[in-house]
Amino acid sequence: MEIDLKDTAPRYRNSKKAKPSERIRASVLDKLMYFSNPYSDGQCRCVIRFEGQVDGSKLARAVELSLKVAPIIGCRFVYHPWQCFWEKGPISAIRMPFRYLETEDAEKETSKFLNEPMDTLQGIQVAVCLIRSGNDTLVIKLSHMVADAMGLLDYMGILGRLYSELMCNPEYIPPETPKFKRGLGQVLRNVGITALTKGLCNWCYPKSHWGFPQLNPDYSGVAFPVRLIGKERLNIIKTLCHEKGIKFTDVITAAFYQALFDILKPQPDSLLPIQMTMDLRRYLPSGKMETICNLIGAYYPVIRYTSGKSFDQTLLEVQRVIAAKRKGESWFGAVVFMELLNLFPGFCHKLLARKVVKHEFSSGTSRPNLSNLGVIDPCMKDFGDLKINDLGLFGPVCYPPNFMITIYTFREQLYINSSFCPTAADPKLVDRFFDSFLNYMPAKENKK
Repeated sequence: MEIDLKDTAPRYRNSKKAKPSERIRASVLDKLMYFSNPYSDGQCRCVIRFEGQVDGSKLARAVELSLKVAPIIGCRFVYHPWQCFWEKGPISAIRMPFRYLETEDAEKETSKFLNEPMDTLQGIQVAVCLIRSGNDTLVIKLSHMVADAMGLLDYMGILGRLYSELMCNPEYIPPETPKFKRGLGQVLRNVGITALTKGLCNWCYPKSHWGFPQLNPDYSGVAFPVRLIGKERLNIIKTLCHEKGIKFTDVITAAFYQALFDILKPQPDSLLPIQMTMDLRRYLPSGKMETICNLIGAYYPVIRYTSGKSFDQTLLEVQRVIAAKRKGESWFGAVVFMELLNLFPGFCHKLLARKVVKHEFSSGTSRPNLSNLGVIDPCMKDFGDLKINDLGLFGPVCYPPNFMITIYTFREQLYINSSFCPTAADPKLVDRFFDSFLNYMPAKENKK
């Protein structure tokens, strides 16, 4: 299967069907995610395993009401060469994105639903499935065009709140949601000009000299490997970090780099970038968004590879490079650049995104992505009195040469997850990566 770089979104037609009041202007990140869709399957996913069972009818109603609370997820993306937008269709034309299944094999049905493609270009940006097999499993898939990983957690929170309200009052109707702005401009307005100028001076999109090898041009497969570091080992790692004055993120990043060295075998003396994400909501006055959106930044640590590099050597270089990136706040440079892009029409965004995608596919190089979501508080996502036992979070399925892992802590366990394409990339290579990554993470206490 060859990657098709042609536009697949509905084209704007000068008709009276779509009123301007039914449109939401697409943010620059919405547009770039759409134009970069050939790079991945464009879906963010989460798997929630409950201790007990939910009320299926109340949950179905919560999903329905979520379209009212977050109207963007009921819209379709419309390509316009000057200004792309989200278009709200008639409610009667929207098929409710909720499914209920009873099964003896919850894992099989979960995997099946996770693997199903979403036709997000035709008017619905979310799909929800409740799987009952003893205790319940809830699977949510959300288009990456409307939300990043934190936006997915925000949607999960919306469902939880609606479900809790409906359990108390089955007739509950949420208030009409105002049209909040979804763009990066709100970050600019809350950050001083000094930080923005410094970030712009320190920002760059580095050239890469490595990437995950492609075995076949077949992008039909999906896989979601998960590795866990338990509470005891996680506490050992945190203790060692505290004793040595090392940031936990630096240890994770060094292990990520070192595992990639082991499996990708880069050329000696090559400069090797990775992409690290930054949730920009922290720079808003409330620390969160009022609506579902993409509000993610990125920065690109680059280290030089030398043959036989030890983990401790890699850790020292990672500490130095990331400290410089943090001091320079280079992610603000990306925000300024994106907002400047917003001054240009949609076809310019298309040309830029497609140029980057084509170059990376043709050269076989990319910037492996490390997304660290931090600690996720289970109490923030409550569904009434139901306890969430397990939470699986997965970014879009990436096609080689790209590779991505998602890391977060939930209920005192560290999750290391990935979403990749086993029909295009080598699954054994991915397994070797995870084995190597875990081997580099400290497992024993520091003996004095």
